[in-house]
Amino acid sequence: MKKLFFFPFFFLISYSAYAQQRKTKILLIGTFHFNNPGLDVHNEPDFDALNLSVQKELELISKKIAVFKPTKFFVEYETYKQQKLDSLYNLYLENKYFDFIKKNYPTKKYYSQGEIFQLAFRAGKASNLKTLNGIDCIGNHFPYDSMKNEMKKANQDDLLKSMETFPVNSTSKSLITRLINLNTSKSRKENSSWYIKYANRAGETNNFVGAYLASEWYKRNLYMYSLVQKLTTPLDEKVVLLLGWGHISIIEEFIKNDDRFEIVELIDILE
Repeated sequence: MKKLFFFPFFFLISYSAYAQQRKTKILLIGTFHFNNPGLDVHNEPDFDALNLSVQKELELISKKIAVFKPTKFFVEYETYKQQKLDSLYNLYLENKYFDFIKKNYPTKKYYSQGEIFQLAFRAGKASNLKTLNGIDCIGNHFPYDSMKNEMKKANQDDLLKSMETFPVNSTSKSLITRLINLNTSKSRKENSSWYIKYANRAGETNNFVGAYLASEWYKRNLYMYSLVQKLTTPLDEKVVLLLGWGHISIIEEFIKNDDRFEIVELIDILE
């Protein structure tokens, strides 16, 4: 009898050791907000998530994510509202979500067109996931207007002008093209460097509103990444991180300093 139980026990220990040594592949998808709520400093104009061609692209991306076979899916949704996210996702799995939204949130584009509900829910269902994980921690300050006022007081007009000149990532109507362009190394560097190149220099020598803004942004993203680290177990071979482009641009830096993960890009799974 001892021999009968030895092999399964040895196998479990060996697999556990292997899982702890293996890197988890993390698919990074930085995106603009589909519903364009105006919450960001820079927003994408001219996008309709309900457009037929966009819907076809969303289906394609979702199928490719399903082939990737993630066991966890992290999204930009407040972590303290996880119960609500679970409830909405369950409605989606039961094909009742959009009827519920039409009845309860008829004027809110966020619930009908937001990337969580248009892409993450779709891809999660295609991947047979029972839940998605909200990891946003919106408790920080982002005093953008105060920073601009301090820059004006410090006669930093040229710096302010440069700071507010945002690069146009893509004018393409194709969602896939836009997402691929957002997720290049060049594009992410332009985004993340904004906080050091511009914000951190803002204000007089006795004023640190710009440095404070930058630190608050890093703090929020560190909190988000902390949840990714805590919720990802050694048994998770592949996970997905779908967040706003600005978050991914910063969090990518954290991942590169964490040898538990191996980055996978959207373009890799679309090929």
